[in-house]
Formats: sequence, C-alpha cells, structure tokens
Amino acid sequence: MTAFIDFSVQPPTEEFLAELRRDDMSGYDRTYALATGDFPTVPALVEALEAADGQAVIKAIDARSTRGLHISNRHVADLCAAGRGRFVGFAGVDPHAGARAVEELEEAVDIGGLRGLNLQLYHHKMRADDERLRPLYETCLRLGIPVNLHIGMSFSGSPMRFGDPLAVDAVACDLPDLRIICAPPGFPWIRELIAVAWRHRNVHIGLSGLRPKYLGKADSGWTELLAYGTNILREKILFGSAHPLLPIQRSIDEVRALPLPDEVARMWLHDNARRVLGDGHVA
Repeated sequence: MTAFIDFSVQPPTEEFLAELRRDDMSGYDRTYALATGDFPTVPALVEALEAADGQAVIKAIDARSTRGLHISNRHVADLCAAGRGRFVGFAGVDPHAGARAVEELEEAVDIGGLRGLNLQLYHHKMRADDERLRPLYETCLRLGIPVNLHIGMSFSGSPMRFGDPLAVDAVACDLPDLRIICAPPGFPWIRELIAVAWRHRNVHIGLSGLRPKYLGKADSGWTELLAYGTNILREKILFGSAHPLLPIQRSIDEVRALPLPDEVARMWLHDNARRVLGDGHVA
C-alpha cells in the first residue's frame, strides 16, 4: 500500500511554475520559501515519490477568461502517463466557457484518464455556490469523480469572498453525493469549514499550503482543526503539501509529529485520500 498521497503538488514544469511567477501571485513570495530546488525535474520528483512509496495529485487550471492562465488537461494527462503510476491528475476547465467546459471535462476524464475536477475559485472569481458551476458539479456526479475547490484566502489579487466555505454548504445541501475537497483549509473561516465538513458526509478538508506543525501551535488559528480532525473529522482530513510552496517530506514529518494516534495519521496521509479518489484510481 502507498505510504502517502499528497493531494496537492505542482510538478517542476514551465507550465506549472509560470503560475507562481505571475504578478498577481507575488504575495506568495512573502509567505513561502518556495521549495523549487527539491526536485529540479519531473523524473527527480517521480523517483522521490517511488523511493518514499508516495503518490501526488496534480491539478490542471483553466482560468483563461479571467486570468489568462492555463495549465492544460493534456499536459497533466501526459505527466500522469509518464509518471509510472505516481501521479493522479485532476482536470481544469473554465466555468465561464459554459457548455464547452462540460465537454472538456468529459474529454479529460473519458479520454485523458483524469480523476477529478479542480476549480481555483479565486482565479475564476466565483463562489462555490455560483449557478454557473452547477453543470460542472452535475457532470462530476455523472462521471463519478470528486471536485477540488480552493477555499479560504489566497495571496492573489482576488477578493477573499470567493473562498467562503459557507458557499460549499449550499452546494452540499443540493448535491449531497458530490465528493468535495476544500483545500486549502479555509483560513480565516476555520470554524465554518469544520461545521460544513461535519454536517456533510462528502465534504473533506485538504491541508494544502498549511504547515502541519501550526495545527498544534497555540494561538495559530488552526488548533480547532487538529482537535476535530483527531475525532469526528478523522476521516475528512487529506494531506497536501502544495509543493513547491512547502517541502513534501518536511510536511509529512510534521504530520507524524502531531499528537495523533497512528491510525489517524495514516488516515490523513493516505487512507482518506484513497477513499475520496476511489479504489482503483490509486495504489
């Protein structure tokens, strides 16, 4: 069995790294010491994942209407095909494209073999409950794939309102069978996101971009996530480093250093992600 599934990794390709070099993303430079030197090439990343018995979820982005940003589904599918089983790909489509976005999602899954949908809400300038997203959610249900939603603040130039997790509550009320991953984990709306995940059986919380050590640090704003994630939300937390924002191995080590029972640490690092992705989609 795979030792861990990192639910958020950006491979070191020009397409992915270009996102972090955009002017509207410059705020990340103030917050993260980018770990781009960890894996200078995709083969180096694949070899490291093989050595650690890990897998990484990599996500396309299509925000051409609002940001002129595009990490294509074909690029992600090609990386997955060359990744010796170490990558699980999520599609990215532009919800402003209407029916064409639905067609592209179907093609990415049926032809490209991608296993989920990624929506960077702050890029799209949409809240999770925007009606223009409904056809994409319904397509995810029909195709049997999960959707990843960027929840919480971002360091881009978009207003924070697009990351409000209460909008996810409305989606989950209407579509209770839709598997939703909220990542990053909702700062500053930690309690609201906990309530949404507690309330809805198919809403999960991804740790993407959060140093796990801060979950155990008093006054960090994250300690309630650790408290609930150890108990009633133990099956809802998904590990994600957001590499190169954070180093993968250091993030794993910090999860294992938290006051978690071994069983819960295993759930966070692997079992929960496997269940959300679906048996047969990952090792």
